Amino acid sequence: MNHIKNKDKTQPSSILIIDDNPTDALLIKEAFAISEINSEIHIVDDSCRALQFIKEQTSLPSIILLDLNMPKKSGLEVLIELRSYPKSSFIPVIIFTSSDAPEDVKAAYEHGSNAYVRKPGDFESYIRIARSIRDFWFSAAIIY
Repeated sequence: MNHIKNKDKTQPSSILIIDDNPTDALLIKEAFAISEINSEIHIVDDSCRALQFIKEQTSLPSIILLDLNMPKKSGLEVLIELRSYPKSSFIPVIIFTSSDAPEDVKAAYEHGSNAYVRKPGDFESYIRIARSIRDFWFSAAIIY
């Protein structure tokens, strides 16, 4: 199998942000831009539309940032469905949420999350998180 999508590991093909809070989504998107991640960024503010988005894409995102606190279906439900689809089961999913409840962290990892990051309170911290994601997921790790 030679399906590695991203030969230039420093630039993912695209990032999908699933978050119903437009401010949070914009902050991380801007932090990625400042961190020189020049990839296409998709923002979907509805969990059901996010699942439909994944099903319809011919080119899947390199990574997904997923909020847990979503209307209709929770982020955990979205994660479970993403992991059940062969098409998206391998995409790294970073839970990016305001919750630091131990039961949320445990459930996210039990259902296949690759990382769990708490949303910060200031923009400088968003930039630090974006750079950490860039440095690990797009430089050190090999994304399938």
